[in-house]
Parts: sequence; C-alpha cells; structure tokens
Amino acid sequence: MAESLNIFPESLVRESIGKALTHIKTSTMDYLAVLLNGMQWEGYDFYQQAKSLLIEESGGRQLSMGYRYDAQQTVSPALILAMESEEPASTNEWLALGQGFVTADDLVLGDGEATYFTRRKKATMSLTILSDNPAETAMLYTTMTGLLLSLQLHLHLSGLEQLTIGGGSSGRYEALLPAISSRVILLNFEYNYSAPSIPAGLQ
Repeated sequence: MAESLNIFPESLVRESIGKALTHIKTSTMDYLAVLLNGMQWEGYDFYQQAKSLLIEESGGRQLSMGYRYDAQQTVSPALILAMESEEPASTNEWLALGQGFVTADDLVLGDGEATYFTRRKKATMSLTILSDNPAETAMLYTTMTGLLLSLQLHLHLSGLEQLTIGGGSSGRYEALLPAISSRVILLNFEYNYSAPSIPAGLQ
C-alpha cells in the first residue's frame, strides 16, 4: 500500500518523543544532567528522579504514553496526547494545488484537473502529564518541555511547522484513588493536509 500523503500529528509527536528517549538512553552525553541538574522541588531532585524514571526505569515506575486516559487502566505516570483545535492557517490561503498555496482569485481549473488539494491547518495539541506524585508531575513537565524544544527541528522537518511550545492548566483530582496531579504542555503548529481531487460535476 502506498504511503499516505498526510501525517497524524498525535502519532508523530508520540513516536518522536519515544525515539528521543531511546536516544537519551544510549547517548554519551548526559542530556538530563544538562537539562535538570540542580533543579528541586521541596527536596525532590529533578535530575535523579528523571534518570531513575526515564533512563534506568527502576523502582517499578515507567512513563506511559497514550491518546486517552482511563482511570482503571492508565498507569501513572502518564503522558496523554490530544488535538485540542484546528482551524485554517489563513483566510487567504484556503486552497492549494500540490504543496504550493494559491488564493481563490488565482485558482483556475481548466482541462488539466488538479491532482491534489491541500489545506494549511493551524493546530493546538495538548500533552497532559498525570502522576500520583505532584513533584514528579512538575519534573516531567520540565523534562518534556525541554525534550520538545530539542525535537523542534525534527518535528519541523517531519511536517509540524511554525512550532511553539507553551503551557496550560494544572490541577489535582482528589476524587481519584490515588489522587492525580496534572500539568499541560501546549504545542501550536501548522501543517498541510492533502487529498486527491475528484472530478467536478459527479452524477
């Protein structure tokens, strides 16, 4: 089967984070030390805990990644990826032929029909960190923000362009047992979505 014209952003980000964590484990550079050394929250050492969780995977804890949270099945700590919103990137770039944008006034369909239509999307994706330890939530937020910054060029070349990294709400859910703390990373980016043309005037 031919490869799709398009990317699934949530899957791309999840796979990229997984590959980056594998790289960090095998690299001669202590990435986590450069990123986190000296950072603490009430005696919780970010570097040592990140090393234990992400590199050594000791203590029976391991970061899980998925597209939804299930209180009965999702193991803590977890990273949940979800698309929050999508909209046209610009009102003047509503339709494109191939990968080159044209405005509505420029669009003329003659005898040679377009092979593909492409829309430019502006999107926001959330990466929600969940843990039963508030300090671990803060450490993972700091670590994942740095990791995404390190992945910025890779994500751009993979199709997530104009990438910016921000933050969203944090919270604590006491009704869950154990109680869960959360912190949200927000990725804003643009990407192209294409589809093959279908002849006009279908009967």
